[in-house]
Amino acid sequence: MKPDAGGGQAKPGSQVIVHANGGKLTEVEVTAPGTDAFAGSLSKDGRTWTSSARLAPGTRYTVMAQGEDADGKPMSERRTITTAQARDTFAGEYFPDKGTTVGVGMPVSITFNRPIRDKAAVERGLTVTAGPAVEGAWS
Repeated sequence: MKPDAGGGQAKPGSQVIVHANGGKLTEVEVTAPGTDAFAGSLSKDGRTWTSSARLAPGTRYTVMAQGEDADGKPMSERRTITTAQARDTFAGEYFPDKGTTVGVGMPVSITFNRPIRDKAAVERGLTVTAGPAVEGAWS
């Protein structure tokens, strides 16, 4: 399992990868208090599951894997992953709220809790989805 749950803290931003040694996975669930379970995908051969979400800083996750061993017998394993606390992070408050329906021309704004030094890097990491699609830009 990656990140390795056997000591130390996992790096925030990494994906969870679960491998079945000699068997197949049938279900994997990654959860943390106050969050939804991670979505993920199982490889075609059923031996590897990879999360689509990435680990948040300072969080304890529970990973529950179920499957079959090489002889077809049911197996399950539970592990925990703890991520390191974030360093040099910032938080943003955005408007309008997620899932809100607004009219044409409604600005999307994000207010950060401290000055941003590399604005271009932050802008590259942000996306806004509209339906139907419209052009927009950060300023």
